[in-house]
Parts: sequence; C-alpha cells; structure tokens
Amino acid sequence: MGNLARHRGVESLYVTAYDLLSRFRNVYFSRTEEATEEFFTVPLLLIDDLGMEPLMETVTVEQIYHLLNACLGAGLCTAVTTNLSRPELKDRYTERVTSRLLDTRTGKAIPFLGKDIRLIRQ
Repeated sequence: MGNLARHRGVESLYVTAYDLLSRFRNVYFSRTEEATEEFFTVPLLLIDDLGMEPLMETVTVEQIYHLLNACLGAGLCTAVTTNLSRPELKDRYTERVTSRLLDTRTGKAIPFLGKDIRLIRQ
C-alpha cells in the first residue's frame, strides 16, 4: 500500500504498532527527546500489527487515541492491520479508539481471509 501511494505521489510512513508505541512511551516517560511529529503529519500512516504492542495502562490506549483523533481531525489517512476482531479491539483499546478505527464515514474495514502466507512458504 505504501509503495503504491508513493508511486502516485502520496508520502507515506510505515511503522509497526510495537515500534510506534515504543517511541510514544519514550517521549511520554521523557527518556529521550525522540520526535514523533512525523506520525501526526504524514499524509498516509501505515500501522502494522496493532495488538502486538505491550499494553501499558494509561499510555498505550491514550497515545493511540490521540494519534488517530489528530490524524482524523487533520484529514490525514491512517491504515491499520490487526489480527484482532471488533470485540477484541474494543476490549483492548476502548470504544473511543475502536470507533475511530472502524468509522464507516471516514474509512473501511477490509477483512482478509485465507491462509497465512508465512505458513504456506514453509
């Protein structure tokens, strides 16, 4: 998706959910002055494997909410991959985050069904 966007002249940024939240936690706890502005300004943010990052109470959910809400407000696009179902997303990230992820007015959930390509390649 990122390659196709770049081919069409749309800047994109790919990050795993684990790496994204690691950077947010570092900034939150002031261990580093690592910038996170790029996540809030890129036209297309691609977040891979949401749900695999460590869940830290009051940090993970709030940072994801803040990012999604800011991107929606700025008219920026965010694509997220996850193995979590809608109920699992709601349980893990709250209704506030889930409603922003799955709002049909601003996006589309596309289920991918089939066999895991990693297992097929073995």
